[in-house]
Amino acid sequence: DARGLRDLMLPLCSNGTFLEKALLDFERAKRNVESLDAGSRIALKHHIPEEAAARKLDDLWLVTTDGSILSASNVAVIGTKDPRLGQLISKADVGSPVARPSTAGTEPAIEVWCSRTSHGYTLGMVGARKINSMIERVGAAHGVGLALLDASTPRKSAGGDVVTKEIKLE
Repeated sequence: DARGLRDLMLPLCSNGTFLEKALLDFERAKRNVESLDAGSRIALKHHIPEEAAARKLDDLWLVTTDGSILSASNVAVIGTKDPRLGQLISKADVGSPVARPSTAGTEPAIEVWCSRTSHGYTLGMVGARKINSMIERVGAAHGVGLALLDASTPRKSAGGDVVTKEIKLE
């Protein structure tokens, strides 16, 4: 699923005309989100939620390097800042899946990001799939029960038909 998520996200930045137009509009507004014209704002507000639904993503954000959220699948966060997302799109290892730990109000997820830069202006997209929904789907497909365990909790030896195994994201 992590590789599949990467394969869904990377074309949004490398071939996506939506991101290219958003980047041009952001450049024209000289990084001032408030200066974006009404047509650009409407396109931003509607495109990302539709894109997230079409790609079966639990979360999708269009962000600046300072974490300003220009658009999101959760429209309630548009116009807010999440510096963590800005840091993600600034990293060099674009497309590498990372685990988003459970924090206040969020479920653990796998995130993949991509970004595009033009004339010193950078925008990026961060997509996420919740881990619990992935493991439920995989477990059901194979007739087993899977559960997400806290890596910081010491493991008890499993008994009977229970097997505990740590996996890494790739």
